[in-house]
Parts: sequence; structure tokens; C-alpha cells
Amino acid sequence: MKPIAIIQHVSLDGPEYFLDYLNRQAIPSCIFKVYAGAVLPDDVSAYAGIATFGGPMSVNDEAEHDWILPEIDFLRRAVAAGVPVIGHCLGGQLLARALGARVRKADIPEIGWVALQAESERWRRSGLAGIRPRVFFSGTATVSTCRQGPVCWPAVPIAATRLICTTAATWACSFIAR
Repeated sequence: MKPIAIIQHVSLDGPEYFLDYLNRQAIPSCIFKVYAGAVLPDDVSAYAGIATFGGPMSVNDEAEHDWILPEIDFLRRAVAAGVPVIGHCLGGQLLARALGARVRKADIPEIGWVALQAESERWRRSGLAGIRPRVFFSGTATVSTCRQGPVCWPAVPIAATRLICTTAATWACSFIAR
């Protein structure tokens, strides 16, 4: 069985419950600690899936973090190859950027519980339209509408952070689903 590639951006923000789940299911994984100099491989097809996690930096901080642009390229190639990808928090920003979205600082921080609602007809037709999860936001970035795929956004007017779903296997989110 191919492993799941896990990308970690800071030492204090590891895969925690995600890794526990993989271990309980006997699913192999490989953690890339890019903050410590780990280099992402060229062959994305060596992985059954990719999970990229959070960190306090922004996807726009390429000058301070030399791993950001190579990771965006890695994620872009993974999506193109049909490898399932999930991006959480900073990972969601990285994946959104890999898919062509623009990520910028939000006008105001987004903190609190909100319900998601569909933005596009493609989302409504995706089979997920009836799902209205409540999620917890805590962030300062906002993602523009992505050129690829349906999106969902919080059902509150001030929040612009989004969930982007390009396929059933590609998700970028900047919230904590409970």
C-alpha cells in the first residue's frame, strides 16, 4: 500500500489525530518536516494521498520560507496526477494557490463557529449540497474564488475564507471541522 504524504510546516503543529487515525487503520505515512529542511519528492504518484497542515505563516511569505513555492508546485502536480489532497489551514492556502486562487490578508480576523453554504452550481450538483457542516474558523487570510472547482463559504457576511473542493478527492480548507 502506498503511504500518505504528510507535510508539516512548524514543529508544534503536527498531524496529531490525523496520524493517529492512519496508524489505527494501518495506513502507512511519511512525514515531511519542511520547516526542518525536508525536501518534497519529485514523484507524487508514490503516494496514496497528501495532507498538508497548518502554521502561523501565510502562503505569501515565500521570502521567509524557501519551501513554500516548491510545495505549491508539489500540490499542483499531485492534483494534476489525480492524487487525493487535503489542505488544512496554511495547507489550505497552499493548495488554493496551487489551484490558481489568490490568497490575501483578510480585512478582519475570522474567529468563531459558522455554517458553510454552497457558492456555485457545481457544488450544488456535486452530491454534497445537502451537507451544511458547522466549522470553527480562526484565521487572518482570505482566498479568492478559485478558477477550478466548486467552492463553499461560511454563511456569515464578513467571512471570506473558503472551502474549495475541486473533486471528491481535493479539498482545501482553512477551518477546523468538528
